[in-house]
Amino acid sequence: WLNQRYWHRDLKITILDVGHGNAALIEFPGGRNFLLDGGGFPDIAAFDLGARVVAPYLWGRKILTVDKLLLSHPNSDHMNGLIYIADHFKVKELWTNGEPRGTLGFRMLMNSARINRIRAPAFESLDRQLSIGGVMVRLFYPPPDFLAKLESDRWRNTNNNSLVVQLVYKNHSFLFPGDITSRAEAELVRICGSQLRSTVVVVPHHGSRSSSSPMLLSAVKPEFAIVSARDSGRGRHPHPIVVERYRNHQCQLFNTEKQGAIRLVSDGQTLKVEPYVKE
Repeated sequence: WLNQRYWHRDLKITILDVGHGNAALIEFPGGRNFLLDGGGFPDIAAFDLGARVVAPYLWGRKILTVDKLLLSHPNSDHMNGLIYIADHFKVKELWTNGEPRGTLGFRMLMNSARINRIRAPAFESLDRQLSIGGVMVRLFYPPPDFLAKLESDRWRNTNNNSLVVQLVYKNHSFLFPGDITSRAEAELVRICGSQLRSTVVVVPHHGSRSSSSPMLLSAVKPEFAIVSARDSGRGRHPHPIVVERYRNHQCQLFNTEKQGAIRLVSDGQTLKVEPYVKE
């Protein structure tokens, strides 16, 4: 287990099955790790995904220390599962976009960070690019001055202010766009252009019709796409139109609802995509 935890040279990414939400464990070569979102239900008392799903997976991976928690945006289906992790693991740092929310979950997470002395740097001071174990971590979005534009740009809502993160490991790259929709996607493409090209993309906004615009897919050109959602039948996630867009790009689509957690393992040259449930 020491080799699997600390001495491996692979980049390992697990997109956890957290229902309608997002949670991804990133294990860098050499053992450092990020948890990008933690899933969650609006009522933590009813079912705490952090305690029941995310934490047991971390313990199973022999992970007791989390180097960074990354909250893409403060909506419950991305945030509430992080609260348990902040309280029960040694967490070194918490990254957020700095946008405050008045919800109970947000207050609990920020209070956990304060009580547990988790460093929470201001959004403007976050590293836009850093290297960990040979993996380049890029923070593409939102723009550093987005908070100043909230009043004038009414489309900059909570979803569209999501952190957009890309990992690049030699020949392969992985894009995590949070819950951005088409208006933010257009700005992202305008800012980043060809840098967005990625082997794997976690489908933005759970595959909603308002996201995964043709402009974004043309820039990213993914070979694999992963939907993290639970289709209630009303919201239709992923939407059939979105599914068709990915198919038109010859992109293989995975879905945590049908295939459980999706594990990605790369040595920088090769890439294995391993769904927990084999079809």
